[in-house]
Amino acid sequence: MHAATPIDVVWFKRDLRVRDHAPLAEAAADPAPGGTVYLYVYESELLAHPTHHPAHLRFVDAALAELRTDLRACGAELTLRVGAMPDVLARLHSELGPIRALRSHQETGHGVSYARDRRVRAWCATHGVTWLESMQDGVQRGLRQRDGWAQRWARAMAAPEVAVPERLPRNPDPEPGPRRGPAALGLADDAMPEALPRGRRAAEARLNGFLRARGRDYTAAMASPVAGLDACSRVSADLAVGTLSLKVARQAAAARAREVAGDALWARSLRSFERRLVGTRRASPPGATVGRGTR
Repeated sequence: MHAATPIDVVWFKRDLRVRDHAPLAEAAADPAPGGTVYLYVYESELLAHPTHHPAHLRFVDAALAELRTDLRACGAELTLRVGAMPDVLARLHSELGPIRALRSHQETGHGVSYARDRRVRAWCATHGVTWLESMQDGVQRGLRQRDGWAQRWARAMAAPEVAVPERLPRNPDPEPGPRRGPAALGLADDAMPEALPRGRRAAEARLNGFLRARGRDYTAAMASPVAGLDACSRVSADLAVGTLSLKVARQAAAARAREVAGDALWARSLRSFERRLVGTRRASPPGATVGRGTR
């Protein structure tokens, strides 16, 4: 039986990083008396979705390893669970809670993740849990028309980067759990070779290499399967799992564009890159307008 001391939960989904992470900063600024559970869930229904491949799990696993290290540097610990939301929340609420607030980024995914979010919202309402969602990718939910969305997206992307907290509230979970590979989750393993270095630091290095060297021929080379291998940004997967913040990528590209304003080739390539950050998208839930993803 646990003491009835309220806790918070920071729920990681497609935001596997500590840099530019509003829910983490909010948890540090307004700590719950019982601490904060920093939660990632291996969700069975998402792992079974046709869009999921075991190679995705390998990419996520590297991100989780680095996230756990980065959280420990801030005095916190990552909790890993397997199951369905909100069942995992219900167990935390019963075993460690009560939960005062659930903090997360809004997720722009497919219909299954959107339906899951609706169930989580209903569970929170039933149990008196405040769900605080932060926007991270410019999606404006619930709009009836698109007028002005580009200006709102630009304002969101121009907002200051959220600082990494020096110290985070402790995690009260005594059994944070191990990372799981495909076999532990009942999935077939993949035989694909590792295509890219994985994790937050690799993502930031990849973006920097593109903006400083590889991207100069981006506009001309991106359509070529040969030339595009080097000239494209290669940050799509990093943006998808959230080891790289869209805002960080957008602001880094804008800063680089100012540095190379006199170089017509660089300027054109960086404009092309920024347009793809705005204009391409993930699958969006009903009522959302969006900008997302890039080559």
